[in-house]
Amino acid sequence: MTPMEDVRWIQYQKKMQEAIASKEYKDFKFPTRPYIVQFTELNSLDDLSLCINDNESFANTLVKIGKQELDIQPVKSLCVGKVVFKSFTVSMDIPVNGVFVEPPSNPDGLVYVRSLTYGTSAYFIIASKYQYQEVLSALRGPFIENYTNHEEVLKNSQIILLTVSDINQTANIGHSFADLQTYLNNPFMDGYTYGYPIFCKGYYVKDNTLYVEQR
Repeated sequence: MTPMEDVRWIQYQKKMQEAIASKEYKDFKFPTRPYIVQFTELNSLDDLSLCINDNESFANTLVKIGKQELDIQPVKSLCVGKVVFKSFTVSMDIPVNGVFVEPPSNPDGLVYVRSLTYGTSAYFIIASKYQYQEVLSALRGPFIENYTNHEEVLKNSQIILLTVSDINQTANIGHSFADLQTYLNNPFMDGYTYGYPIFCKGYYVKDNTLYVEQR
């Protein structure tokens, strides 16, 4: 816990840097298992918009990349996967005098961010000459440590991998199952990154109740 008297972005960064340089943080162990793992079969690349319905522009970008780079024939299965690792969460106490120095005249509907969870994420598309269940079996448990037992399935499959690990949120594109294995085994690059905001919680200014997005 640390106080922030001068509430500015540069001060927030300073507090983050101090925390990351602390002994407590260095003793912190990053998770070895993902927080979220999702994997599903697609009828076509255009179905990605149904799987990634919270970010239309990203889904369209992924479809475009897939159509440009996936060329394996014949295709017996098409799959999409998502992996998310959580790092840590930064949250704040409710200020005694409220969030604003000068309270708004009408706080109705105003929301502020009270907590941010940092982490890393990866999306991947797999086109394969094998059926979906065979690809799924090749990617389960043993793949993370050793995928030689499923070499034939992966050899006859093609992958496009997008990983995002740092605060700049720049996606890195991989084209091999070794790239996926490397990410799964070391998503935080031996502590060289703590990730970027992957989740946030908003609260209403008026009564500090949790904001829930309406869909």
